[in-house]
Amino acid sequence: MNNFKKVTKPRLYYDKYKYKSSISYPDCNLIRYAKTEKDLDKSIALRESYGRSSFYGSVIDKDFLLKLINWRNDVSETDSMVRVDYNCISTYSNNLEVVQSLEKLVPNGVSYAEVKIEGKVGVLLRNNPKHNYRTHFRSKTVPDGFHKEIENFLKQYKNSAFPTPSLLKWLELKGSYTWRQRYLESCFFIDYDDESFLSILSLNFGSYLGKTFKVEQRD
Repeated sequence: MNNFKKVTKPRLYYDKYKYKSSISYPDCNLIRYAKTEKDLDKSIALRESYGRSSFYGSVIDKDFLLKLINWRNDVSETDSMVRVDYNCISTYSNNLEVVQSLEKLVPNGVSYAEVKIEGKVGVLLRNNPKHNYRTHFRSKTVPDGFHKEIENFLKQYKNSAFPTPSLLKWLELKGSYTWRQRYLESCFFIDYDDESFLSILSLNFGSYLGKTFKVEQRD
């Protein structure tokens, strides 16, 4: 992935996606609300009724725009997102195959980017710290299945992720306490040793993550 530009950000794209691909084309905004050829014809007719502008292309390439529409219609909305601006169309995903699919339409004309998570990290002083980094969760209501996601995550990364005891206790709540499972507390955190593990946390729980600290020995 040598053609991917590294972009330093505190969070993933839209708190979900690690990769982005984009192309520039002066008339791509014509497909913003068009899902069929009929929709595209309406967009073109409306544009032409306003007269041509130097901001747009001199000639509308309908065939190419239809290819863009068909491509976008094939992109799964469950794990990817396509954004159309005035003169740019971009794909966001964690699936490299999806991100690189634009290449078929515009060979050598696609720009790529990969997020490198590197936010503003505070310093937390502790006596004899066991791990190097700590990321807190946000105080936030969570959906059904969220607890299972965390449990599976902690099992998968049991040698890398070290949760606070209060988070583990929260995961064990049952019966009449289930209403508390709906609310994630900002006092819950996960410790880890490798700075790059923050990227893994962001891929799994991006919008639920709060502040990150570098844990250092107190003098």
